[in-house]
Amino acid sequence: MGSIRWLGHAAFEVVLDGVRVFIDPWIRGNPVCPVSLSEISECDLVLVTHDHGDHLGDAYEVAKRTKATFVAIYELAQEASRRGVTSTVGMNVGGTVEVKGLRVLMVPAHHSSSLGQP
Repeated sequence: MGSIRWLGHAAFEVVLDGVRVFIDPWIRGNPVCPVSLSEISECDLVLVTHDHGDHLGDAYEVAKRTKATFVAIYELAQEASRRGVTSTVGMNVGGTVEVKGLRVLMVPAHHSSSLGQP
């Protein structure tokens, strides 16, 4: 059994088979997030879809504080490592990785930006 909790915007906390995952953990400054950053003490995986601030948010901090594995596109995983995250997994669109017993698939997802580019 598992659980999913919406943390506002694109942020989610998911628990599957005892593995706690935070997806796009924008916590600080998120007006509807029901938890504070200091309340997040357990996390196994941090998944980041892309590096916009409202998705990347507090991902580095959550991963560092909880010693979670940070999973993202290669360049973002490398940046996480440079920022002190000790466990990172980089991947490419279309790729699948297995981490902590869960399979993570990176699919393409386009959306507009302020410049009108996907």
